[in-house]
Amino acid sequence: MAEVSNGTAAPIRGECQLISPHGSWPLLGAAAHGFAAGPGETARLRFAVTVPGEARPGSHWWALAKLMYFGQLRYSECARIEVG
Repeated sequence: MAEVSNGTAAPIRGECQLISPHGSWPLLGAAAHGFAAGPGETARLRFAVTVPGEARPGSHWWALAKLMYFGQLRYSECARIEVG
């Protein structure tokens, strides 16, 4: 899940893309979501991860959110995704 907090006095709209290593793309489903947040609001974006049954326990990779709105660009910190 990615959270977008709007600290401005006006609404914002944009897109959030999930970025991960090339081999993990089929596991992530929809890689982009649009969002809108009013002044002082937080938008919550959920990204589905589907791990195939043959995935080895302990396999892991990273993902991060790329946020674009009104000509601005922000990146989240990397999140570790691990098969339990």
